[in-house]
Amino acid sequence: MARTDGADKINPKHQADEGKTGAPLQQIQAADSQTWRRGDWLYLSSGTVTPVSGATGGVNPPWYVAAEDQSTSTASSQDVWVRAVPVGSRWEMYVTASGTDGAIAQSNVGTRYGLYGAAGACTLDTDVENNAHLEVSKIDTVYDDLRSVAAETPGKCIVKVRDEGTNT
Repeated sequence: MARTDGADKINPKHQADEGKTGAPLQQIQAADSQTWRRGDWLYLSSGTVTPVSGATGGVNPPWYVAAEDQSTSTASSQDVWVRAVPVGSRWEMYVTASGTDGAIAQSNVGTRYGLYGAAGACTLDTDVENNAHLEVSKIDTVYDDLRSVAAETPGKCIVKVRDEGTNT
């Protein structure tokens, strides 16, 4: 479902993992003065969650998905509802290169990239290969009949979350 706040991309969409259901809800402390929308990706820093913003090649999992809107700035002692992004889970993501719409090709399959956050939406950042945790497993032209041009931007792909942060 498209966002209604002006963002031109949507957050990653979880793909069914073999034999698994979605991660359970849990509460984690929010970083001070943060806001987000349900579905935004968050990361853990000093024991609190904060929204992904900009290039995050150095931001290691665990990542979380906000389970509810946080429209007022949080106090650091406030617990918020989230779902973990499990290692090994698969997500459909749009592709950017440092926030600019990017293309994806079959040659990218098997390569790991970083995460980019802007305007409340997270994308695969093909400019970040250092300490990258998102491995391209399938490109959109393989699984989406409506996207038949490999160089279409923004590209879209399925990624697998890896716990190691390097390309092999």
